[in-house]
Amino acid sequence: MSCEHVVQRAAANLPQSTTETLFTISGGRVLLLGMFGAVATAIQAQSNTAAVYLGSDENIIPFDGDINGATVGALLGIAESGSSSLVNHNAVRPFPISPVVMQSGAEIQLQCSASSTGQVAWTLWYRQLDPGAVVAAV
Repeated sequence: MSCEHVVQRAAANLPQSTTETLFTISGGRVLLLGMFGAVATAIQAQSNTAAVYLGSDENIIPFDGDINGATVGALLGIAESGSSSLVNHNAVRPFPISPVVMQSGAEIQLQCSASSTGQVAWTLWYRQLDPGAVVAAV
């Protein structure tokens, strides 16, 4: 099996009551090993459920939770093994807990339920399953 690759997506504004693509997979299959977010600009203090979807469909492996008032430096991940609740703390588990096979054309998306100010940078790591398979930040 090939070595691990790390992809970082620079800090960007949160989607405003919509869904936005964070990463795309092309050239073949990859094994997604984990990902997490880091708050770069404080998130506005109002209810805002954020959901990360692994796949090109909003029903595939969602991780979600309220990111209301997350401060600079807070990490977005999951709190415990087997959980799908997205939390913001100073220490989190990356998600997904178990590796996920994703095929060419799949996307990893972020959806926010509200229009809130704030920016998040994302880090993802994976292994190639097919030669030439890559994950790119959007």
